Amino acid sequence: PAYQDRVLTANDMSITENLTKRIISLPMYPELSMNDAKKIVDVLKKFLD
Repeated sequence: PAYQDRVLTANDMSITENLTKRIISLPMYPELSMNDAKKIVDVLKKFLD
């Protein structure tokens, strides 16, 4: 593996940890039905209101 000798510390991930506090990951996959997509949108709207 390319990074097998690299030792990571908590500070190495500070940018990633900061971004995860501001990103929403929405479900997306080929089998996602229109009904499920509408449910996701409804929940997101309620959360953001």
